[in-house]
Amino acid sequence: MIDPLINDFWGLYAVDFHEEDENEPIFHSLIQNKVTFLFSEKYKKVIEKLKQNPLW
Repeated sequence: MIDPLINDFWGLYAVDFHEEDENEPIFHSLIQNKVTFLFSEKYKKVIEKLKQNPLW
C-alpha cells in the first residue's frame, strides 16, 4: 500500500489526497473493513468518533 511509503519518505498521508469533500464514508469503510491506515492529526477526532459510533 502506498500509505506507509509516502509517509516515510515525504511525511504525507494518503487520506489527505482523497478528492471528495466528505471523508467520513471513506474512513468508515476503512475502519469497518479493518484496514490499517495512517492519518494526520486533523482527522483524529473524526476517526475516533467513527470507531465509537459507526455510520452504519
